Amino acid sequence: MADRPLIFSDPMVRALIRETMIEGTGKTMTRRLRRTVSPGDRIWVREAWATAAPDLDACRRGVGPDGRYWGPYFRADDVNGRYRFGGWRSPIFLPRWASRLTLEVTDVRIERLGAITEDDARREGMSRFSANGKTWRWGLPARDGRPALDDDGWPWRRWRPTARDAFIDLWDELHGPGAWDRDRDKWVQVIVFTPRLENIDAPDEGTAA
Repeated sequence: MADRPLIFSDPMVRALIRETMIEGTGKTMTRRLRRTVSPGDRIWVREAWATAAPDLDACRRGVGPDGRYWGPYFRADDVNGRYRFGGWRSPIFLPRWASRLTLEVTDVRIERLGAITEDDARREGMSRFSANGKTWRWGLPARDGRPALDDDGWPWRRWRPTARDAFIDLWDELHGPGAWDRDRDKWVQVIVFTPRLENIDAPDEGTAA
C-alpha cells in the first residue's frame, strides 16, 4: 500500500466533499491519462489553497499567538471570493499535513476514455439540476450550488441532458479544446475510491491515545 498525492480542481473538490456528506451524490471516481495508483493505496488530495500565516509552521499550528486562525484556507470554499490574505497557491505546493481529503482506492481498471458510461459519468462528480423543476440537466454548479455565470460554475446553457455529455465538456475544459476527440480512444486509468473528509495522517477511529 502506498500514499500518493493527486491534484483536483475546485469543482471536483466540492464533489468529493459532497460525497462525504451524502453518499451517492458526489465524486467516487476519476480518470487519469497517467497510471498512478493501485487498489489499497491512499490518495491525499491537493487543491488550491492559501494561508494568512507568515510562515508554514504558524499555519500548521492553526492558531497564532493573537488567537487568530492562520489557515490553511481552500479556494473551493471561497464562495463569495472574499479571501483577502493574498494570492492562491497552486495545488502542487499543498503540503501533506494541510490536505483535508483522503481517498481510499477500492478498485483500478484500464479502459478507453470513450468507454465511459452514464453511471460512471455521474460518479465522476457531475451534478444534476433543474431550473424549472421539469427539465433536468447535468453540469458543474457555481459555488452556491446552482448554475451561474460567476466563479467556476457553468451557466445554464452549458448544462447537458446527460452526465456523460457533461463529462465530455469537462474533459475539453480541463485538457483543452478538442481534447475529447483527441483522447477518446486512449487508454486511461479509472480509479475508484471512497473519500474521507480528513487528513491522511489522522488517527483511525478507535485507536488508543
